[in-house]
Amino acid sequence: MLLHLPQTGPVLLTIDAVLMQFAFTPDRPAWPMDENEEQVRASTRKLLALVEQEQIALVIFGHDGHQWQTLKTAPDYYA
Repeated sequence: MLLHLPQTGPVLLTIDAVLMQFAFTPDRPAWPMDENEEQVRASTRKLLALVEQEQIALVIFGHDGHQWQTLKTAPDYYA
């Protein structure tokens, strides 16, 4: 999901498309639950291209515990 926030700018929520930041690479390996490694890589490449095209500075990954520790949480927020 791509959000356009007035102060923060574009924010990409990868949720389950890319679970963790270290896997956000063009040659991303498939996880055991992924059915098709080439489709996984193609999808990831599309998201990487979107980041470049839209100049997205903030990408939030669905299950990255290290990243979640660095994100704003209530009462702070992204606007």
